[in-house]
Amino acid sequence: MKIGQSLHPLARGARPFAYLSASAWRLHRMQPYRAEPGGPKTRPRRSLYAPGMPLSPDRAAAFAQSWYAAWNAHDLDAIMAHYDDQIRHSSPFIKRYTNADAPAITGLDNVRDYFDRALQRNPTLRFDPLHLTLGLESVILVYKRMNGDLAAEVFFFTAAGKVVRSVSHYALT
Repeated sequence: MKIGQSLHPLARGARPFAYLSASAWRLHRMQPYRAEPGGPKTRPRRSLYAPGMPLSPDRAAAFAQSWYAAWNAHDLDAIMAHYDDQIRHSSPFIKRYTNADAPAITGLDNVRDYFDRALQRNPTLRFDPLHLTLGLESVILVYKRMNGDLAAEVFFFTAAGKVVRSVSHYALT
């Protein structure tokens, strides 16, 4: 071993995620692959979600305003109008209020039932907007809950502009 030579395997050219095949590793690294003549030099990165909704600041703000208004009005139909049939919603409260071990609720009817119970349990429920952040495929709403606790929700959208995945986060108390 020479002075200054790294012991770290990646520095010696080892491939992390060695359990991946060479082709899977190229995909992971987005390395060029042997394409058809005139084809792309790299494989396009696939999104987990439909890429059709342009997440412009105006669309994100319109979504946030509509979402807050629906929740603060306790209008379950207006709330559910934001969500896709294939919605997957996760929240730290799911286990507490459903007595289920699943970390998420899937499907529009199941999420509707969960939200309905939340509205019934919390007659003073109110969300006060603090921040709106925009990503390539998602929007994050940061707000204060009716009890003053900080909360944030991440929303991923379908091509039709409906929420297909939502993840709730709450302040540690």
